[in-house]
Amino acid sequence: MKSVVMFLIVAVCAGFGVPSGNVSLQYKFKPGEEYEYVQRSKQNAVQVLPGMGEMKMDGTLGGTMLLKIKSVDEKGTARIETQYTKLKMLTHSFIMSMSMDSDGPEEEDGNKIMKALTGKTFFFLLTKTGKVEAVEGVENLYSGLASLDLDADVVSKAQKTLKQTINEKSIKTLLENGLVSYPENPVKAGDSWNTSSVQAVNFPMTIENTWNLKSADGGVAVVSCKGDLKTIDKDKVNNLVNGMKSKSDLNGTQTMHANVDVKTGWPKDVKIVSDLKGTMTLLAGGMIPQDMEIPMTVKIETDYSIVKKK
Repeated sequence: MKSVVMFLIVAVCAGFGVPSGNVSLQYKFKPGEEYEYVQRSKQNAVQVLPGMGEMKMDGTLGGTMLLKIKSVDEKGTARIETQYTKLKMLTHSFIMSMSMDSDGPEEEDGNKIMKALTGKTFFFLLTKTGKVEAVEGVENLYSGLASLDLDADVVSKAQKTLKQTINEKSIKTLLENGLVSYPENPVKAGDSWNTSSVQAVNFPMTIENTWNLKSADGGVAVVSCKGDLKTIDKDKVNNLVNGMKSKSDLNGTQTMHANVDVKTGWPKDVKIVSDLKGTMTLLAGGMIPQDMEIPMTVKIETDYSIVKKK
């Protein structure tokens, strides 16, 4: 009789659980856990300059972060200690070329600067649905630059350039791009949900995402996403090299594919492809006698991988 009663209890409880075929996708944090978060990004841009034709610009940004779960609040939001262990930035264009790699030869100034950014801690808050609520202490990344045995002017210019790419807003975007956004409620294969966010790149954009659960088998969920990108502020002035300034008006699409560990909610790997098209306007001043509208296209391919270390 006891075994029958126990069976009935289990059956009733199951009836009030997650419906058959549904999966609850969310991040499950435990203080003390550590993850390695790796980003590899390639950007190819083509600009059409009046009287000069097509001009190509290529860039590579790579970084490895160590993420440590420090605490989890009653809502399931984690405070995560973060530091770069590797950082690389390569740029090549008709205006300039730059190579900075924390793992590169130490006699090169750019490599020394990137190396100085590694091992410096900052924090972010991540909800169980994958929203980065805040990024704190990014300024600490630059705390070691002043002690480098380099010309102060070189350090100052490098820091100014880096802060346009590596700052609280851009790191928030970087993290959210590599972390799948989940719905509040359980879903089954074929279900979709929507999110929107701001991409804090050099030309801030909104992205309206439609997510889809493709499958959930063997503890791995396959999630895809399609997004529409639009420039937020077409009048925002961007600072370029040599004192030049610009405005941007770009629109496009973004696709994403991720394999997710259902048990922890953390993606195993993520691939993102962004295609943008529009215009950049160089503003009059200095070498530019009058505003110059430049048609341009941008393609960005980014891969993320996340591995539990502890």
